[in-house]
Amino acid sequence: MEEIKFRYVLKSKCAKKIDYKWYYLSQIEKGLHNLFDVNKYEIISREQYIGRKDKNNKEIYEGDILKMDDNEENSNIQIFYKAPSFCKKPISKKYNYEVPVSNFDTENYIIIGNIHENQELLNEN
Repeated sequence: MEEIKFRYVLKSKCAKKIDYKWYYLSQIEKGLHNLFDVNKYEIISREQYIGRKDKNNKEIYEGDILKMDDNEENSNIQIFYKAPSFCKKPISKKYNYEVPVSNFDTENYIIIGNIHENQELLNEN
């Protein structure tokens, strides 16, 4: 069984810069103070690895924004968690549906950003 993995989205309290750190649940359980200086960073988000990779073999996490690799149209989707599973939803306002990640092939998609650093991708019409 693959261990649960998280991406921590952190903001430096001094530089106000967003930083990413990746940890397994077993590391987190030993305490965050063992992983990074909790006095220097503010936790913005904790995002779980969905257990799948994109076309470029990059791990997909909650909050990632993906685009179908061979589609010229506005086909951006956002990955999120809605109990009991990870889901995708189109960013385009003309579509309003959610699909469990288990029901689509992530290998046809590429990660183009995330909700923290690429807000402009969320404003697709």
